[in-house]
Amino acid sequence: MNITLIGMTGVRKTSVGQELAKRLDFRFIDVAERTIMLRDDLDPEAVVKEILHMLSHAKKEGGNEMAKEQVGYADCIEETLKGFNEDRVLLVSQGKQGPPNVMTIGWGQVGIIWKKPIFTVLVRPSRYTYKLMEESGDFTVNIVPPSLKEVAQYCGTASGRDHDKFKEKGLTAIPSLKVQAPIIKECLLHFECRTVHKNDLNPSSLAAPIIPALYPKGDFHRLYFGEILACQREG
Repeated sequence: MNITLIGMTGVRKTSVGQELAKRLDFRFIDVAERTIMLRDDLDPEAVVKEILHMLSHAKKEGGNEMAKEQVGYADCIEETLKGFNEDRVLLVSQGKQGPPNVMTIGWGQVGIIWKKPIFTVLVRPSRYTYKLMEESGDFTVNIVPPSLKEVAQYCGTASGRDHDKFKEKGLTAIPSLKVQAPIIKECLLHFECRTVHKNDLNPSSLAAPIIPALYPKGDFHRLYFGEILACQREG
């Protein structure tokens, strides 16, 4: 049996569907139509009750528990820098096939290049994320709350080749507004970026002390310049 979520629009529908799928273990089959397919052993009435429970809980908490609000990227720079300083920044990429992957990043910058707001991230070719970034044309940057710093630590050490880090750490991928790569529901702040340029770091141009300190085995980063198309934060 299929159920289509109505009475909600856009990301809200998709978020509810994915959250229910996570709780009740059914297949969320159509993002565009917000359709879910029940397992044969699930009672449709139980699913409806779960939806009502979620919405009731959100109302009691003072609104939509999954709501995000759009904000100006410039208003989020200080919080983003704090996230970098505290190792709470997650890069999400989505390849041509398979689930999205999340990786902790320690380096990045926000600024204006080519008259565009740009978020620059650095990825080593040895990382699984590198393959996904090459396959796709966009990415998201997400700031983890301090309470989930342990999650960020794990995402910086485990490889997406061997681990589904979203599943293992209870992270929820929800659709972005402007790009294919999802954002992470549990995070506080999100940048949605479309890659407009990329280039490899030139070791001959690096200051001499940097290479032995940070590149003892080579594996020099590729820089991805992403135009910031949207910025969201917890509502």
